[in-house]
Amino acid sequence: MELIIGFLLQVLILLYVFPRLDSRIQVSRNFKDVSTIILGFVLLNAIFRKLIFIFTLGLSGLLNVLTLGVAGLVLNALILLFLSRYFPNYLSLPGFFSAFLGGFLLTIANLISKFWE
Repeated sequence: MELIIGFLLQVLILLYVFPRLDSRIQVSRNFKDVSTIILGFVLLNAIFRKLIFIFTLGLSGLLNVLTLGVAGLVLNALILLFLSRYFPNYLSLPGFFSAFLGGFLLTIANLISKFWE
């Protein structure tokens, strides 16, 4: 249930909140397109977090604590920028700051879904 709630919250944030962050952000109004972006975001986030954990020999948690979570937000922003370049018709981000704010909002949606149960 947590996964479904988290997925739907992230889709709703991408559909309705992202375009209000900056007038230059463009998001497809199609649920399927936005779902593709969110699924790609979740998949890439899981892969890169595991790779970072492996390459830093388990010190990625310490890195996240030392940077007060900013390292995770930067990773989210980079993933969103990659997805906006790979799927330009689904999501268009003008720059890193918009991607950083978007990654922050998706992180908040994920936290809300974890506390939902």
